Amino acid sequence: MKKLNIGVIGAGAISSAHLAAYRELPEANLYVVCDVIEKKARRAAENFGAERWCTDYVEVLEDSKVDVVDICLPHYLHAKVVIDAARYGKDIICEKPIAITVEEGLEMVKNARKNGVKFMVAHNQRFLPTSQELKKLIEEEILGDIYAIYVRYLRDLTRKRVEMSPWMADPKKAGGGIVIGVGIHMVDLLKWVLEPIVEVSAVLTRFLDYLDVEDNAVIDFRMTGGAVGSITLSWTARIPEESRGEILVLGDKGSVVVDQFNNIMKVFLKGGKLEVKKLPHISTYKAEIKAFLDCIINDEPEPVPAEEALDSLCIIQAIYNSARVGKRVKVQYIYFNV
Repeated sequence: MKKLNIGVIGAGAISSAHLAAYRELPEANLYVVCDVIEKKARRAAENFGAERWCTDYVEVLEDSKVDVVDICLPHYLHAKVVIDAARYGKDIICEKPIAITVEEGLEMVKNARKNGVKFMVAHNQRFLPTSQELKKLIEEEILGDIYAIYVRYLRDLTRKRVEMSPWMADPKKAGGGIVIGVGIHMVDLLKWVLEPIVEVSAVLTRFLDYLDVEDNAVIDFRMTGGAVGSITLSWTARIPEESRGEILVLGDKGSVVVDQFNNIMKVFLKGGKLEVKKLPHISTYKAEIKAFLDCIINDEPEPVPAEEALDSLCIIQAIYNSARVGKRVKVQYIYFNV
């Protein structure tokens, strides 16, 4: 089996999940880890068995042995590094969001396509067993016509966690708060499982004094087929971890409650039938990375094409626009034709 040489750029918090995945995948050879902080680069390389480490990402791109770059950087650095990587002919997987602005994201996609490289954005929520099963339920019309969707994601974002990644608190570096950091998972998943969101109305607030970005959000939306719904997001939830995430989908033939964190689905059908599905726990990072490496080896389309990730960012932009102007806003997609 051909092994792909991997260069991981960024050795911050999220990189550990990516590095652990490469260590377990036979398709991958973890070749180099890069971070501007020498101590972090060296430690990550040693802990996960990379052949070498460095502190300048251009060194990774100039190395002809590197086949794939995995970008685990703060949001505001995604655009420059992806564009540079594309120009060097590297296949690219980049953590979500694709960028902090739609304009940057579009330049990233254009450069990747112009240079003929694979470019995938790591929307790992698509790879959850519950997400896969939910998509199957929808496609097989088990729930019938969908008329409402309600999503809840609650988390306790501590001061200590923010101190580990201080860029999260800076709107210029993060592009926003919980909406772009977490909400993009939700809108991307709904767009992939169901259909695109066409308009939104949003209220955003901030309570935590160690953030300069929103930490709570309530978003109402309407989809192309007429279904309506809401997304509730919070970084101030003092609740047990097992109560953090839920998706409720209502259809004319039945409904489903998805417990994302415990991998449980409860399917309610007409006539009182209840089916409870306990799905296996997997590493979504390993699943998404394996899918990306397979698409390179087999020369197939990316499992999460960058174009789809950019359209998800278009929804996020509409949410921020709605909160700013205080009224409902239509989503202006780049690739999806509403």
